[in-house]
Amino acid sequence: MNTPPPFWRLRTILLLVFGVPLLAFCVWSAWAVHWAFNAEEGSSVDYAKKMEELVASRQVADAHQPNRWDEFAGVIVMSQESTRAYYESLYNSSVPINVNNPPSGWPEGWSWPPHPADVLATNTPDIVLMHTRAIIAAHEQAGVFERLAALRNQRHFVRPLPSNEKLLNILLPELGHARALTRTGTARQRLAHQAGDDATMLASFEGTLTLARALGRQSTLIDRLVAIAIRAMACQELRTELIERAPSEEMLVALLRALDHVDTEPGLELSLEGERLFAMDTIQWTHTDDGNGDGRFIPSAAGPLSSMAGGTPISASPIANLAGFVMPSKKETTLAFNEFYDLAIQEAASTPGSRAASGRILDEWIEALPRLQVLPKLLLPAFDKAIHASDASTLDVASTRLMLAIEIHRARTGVLPAALADLVPGILPALPVDPWNPDGFVYRPDASQRAGYTLYSKGADGVDNGGAFDPKANQESLRPKGAGKDYRILQERDRRE
Repeated sequence: MNTPPPFWRLRTILLLVFGVPLLAFCVWSAWAVHWAFNAEEGSSVDYAKKMEELVASRQVADAHQPNRWDEFAGVIVMSQESTRAYYESLYNSSVPINVNNPPSGWPEGWSWPPHPADVLATNTPDIVLMHTRAIIAAHEQAGVFERLAALRNQRHFVRPLPSNEKLLNILLPELGHARALTRTGTARQRLAHQAGDDATMLASFEGTLTLARALGRQSTLIDRLVAIAIRAMACQELRTELIERAPSEEMLVALLRALDHVDTEPGLELSLEGERLFAMDTIQWTHTDDGNGDGRFIPSAAGPLSSMAGGTPISASPIANLAGFVMPSKKETTLAFNEFYDLAIQEAASTPGSRAASGRILDEWIEALPRLQVLPKLLLPAFDKAIHASDASTLDVASTRLMLAIEIHRARTGVLPAALADLVPGILPALPVDPWNPDGFVYRPDASQRAGYTLYSKGADGVDNGGAFDPKANQESLRPKGAGKDYRILQERDRRE
């Protein structure tokens, strides 16, 4: 009688040691491939609604007013249509507008089609002035400036967002067209000042501030940066006009009151919280969800992000989702984003001097991320630049208010103030703050200057360099590499070469 082979013979042992794990691996691989081809986002938080709620939460004091976003957007559309209609009248309708050459005799070096901002130079040719006046007239005829003026005292602007839409897919068409209207409005401000029409100059300035206010009250970083650029253009033009000819005391006071409202606008923290929501929304549709706030990364869903950000392409093939098993989890990525935005808000609240002393904290934080943390590396923008732009905007408005106060003092007394302290409290409740220098701006009466005085910031190095500045790189004095130069506030109108 044959004896059965022992259970533990070599073949059985090998089967148990290698076969069972191999079978388990094959089963797991089949499941993993199935998961990779069928991975779906697992949560459905409406971050578009949360974005609206965030904006509304910063406008509680103005909630008694109707939401004027639709009226604001309507003004932008009217401006766009007015400009487009005028440009189309210049072209042969059978030729695309972007391939038409300037007409014969068009001044070399000047924009074609005519650009309203060209009238801000000292030597604008008459034909350029003619076209700009026509563009302005088209806006006036369409009622653009009248409707914008009706929003002057409105502060409730909340952009409606499509419900349950990915924030990445939401378009912001108002931004570019608002900048175009800013250029037209600032050209109108310049021409009105030149003609002695101070009422229209004031209305144009207030209209531009309205554009900045409506956009600056939204929650995306690009909204805020565009609002800063819009306000900066109007303020720079106003400062130049004050050097050339100060309007009446009544107009000066009205201009100063218009700028008083800027101090109550939401700060950069609103934009950073908005960007946090954008990140949370992106995490949601690029990860699965296990019901407990965790999940796996879905690389194929993030493919479009890599191409938009200009980074290393991420495959959109479902098989690429297998990488989700080794990538940081949803919870880990959420933690990383929240840590960064907390740090960014902290940095934004600090002074330029303290940030310069602490180094490139935000950039270094991103650089120190683990290699596999691809979403933060793709999505986190250069917030250091945005924070700098916000501080520069504060300086911009502060210096414009100072110049207006100086001119009000001169209009009332017939002489310049001996020191900035003379402006308080009769004209200003307190001296505007220079974010880079707690001891304030430098002011001196100076008969050699066209304005009769000099006014500047000591810049990032905090050293009074006697007003020395680089006219081609004035902004650099607000950065460490601009040491040795001051930030000049009084700058006369440029001449186009």
